[in-house]
Amino acid sequence: QHLSHIAVSESGDDLTINKITEGVYEVVLLTPLVPGGTTSLVITTTFTHVLEPFPRAINQPDNQLVRYHSNAYFYSLYSTVEQTSKFLLGSTKIESFTPRSPSNKEGQNVRYGPYKNIAPKSNARITVHFENNSPFLTITEL
Repeated sequence: QHLSHIAVSESGDDLTINKITEGVYEVVLLTPLVPGGTTSLVITTTFTHVLEPFPRAINQPDNQLVRYHSNAYFYSLYSTVEQTSKFLLGSTKIESFTPRSPSNKEGQNVRYGPYKNIAPKSNARITVHFENNSPFLTITEL
C-alpha cells in the first residue's frame, strides 16, 4: 500500500513488470528459466508515508529522528538462493538499526546480508532509526 515505485533488472537490462493484484507483481525475464534454473535480479523499491517520527515531538532547533520498519528479506513467493538488502536513508546520522548477522552501516546505507537459501514468504523484521531533517512532500491533487 505504500509502494511508490518498483524496478527490476537482469544483467543490467530493465525488465517488464505487470501488476497482478495489490502487492503482487509479475516480472517478465529476458529469457525463460529452465526447470531448476536460476538468474540474478536487482529489485529497487521506493516507499512513501512509512517514516515514523521518533520521538514524536521535538523542539524547533532539534534534529528530527525517524524510524523505518521493514523486512530484512525481499518478500517473495519463491525460494531465494542468495540475497542482500540495502536501505538508502539519505542521512549518515544513523542512531541504530536492528542487528542481524551479517549487517552493517555504510555511509547513508544499512546493508543486510548476504543471506543464503531464504524460504518463500520469509520475514525478518528490522527497524532503522536515523536523522531526517528533509521536509515530506505530499501531493494531494493534480
